[in-house]
Amino acid sequence: MDKSYIAGIFESCGYITFKKDIRTKNSVYPVVIIKTSNVQILEELKKLYGGSVRKSKNAGKIILSHRKALNFLKDIYDFLNFKKETADLIIEFYEVRFTRHYEAQRKKDIVRKFIEIEGWNKKDYKTGNSSIKKWLEEAK
Repeated sequence: MDKSYIAGIFESCGYITFKKDIRTKNSVYPVVIIKTSNVQILEELKKLYGGSVRKSKNAGKIILSHRKALNFLKDIYDFLNFKKETADLIIEFYEVRFTRHYEAQRKKDIVRKFIEIEGWNKKDYKTGNSSIKKWLEEAK
């Protein structure tokens, strides 16, 4: 499958979000989700990048998280137009590391930038232990 084609599918049918692992205090990770009615494309993407495919009656989606999301974005990066800025944040999220003391704050700053770019509203925030909003508001 051509990388420019994959990038086009991602830009038209996909998005990036962050999730918080409820088992740890500072474990937040990016997730790439592509939804389409063409399940065959999703299966091809799974062969290339891993992840999990979930199917429903009329459509399906592929979910790539952690390093799989990073590898996917790096692979199609040169062909992105509209989502290049958010892809930059995901790459920065993984490729720049600080010492333990500064790492949590660095991740929070990146997630805040991401939310600002994506224009999240109240419905995009989950509540409870897996809440990104709650994680961002926690003391440093």
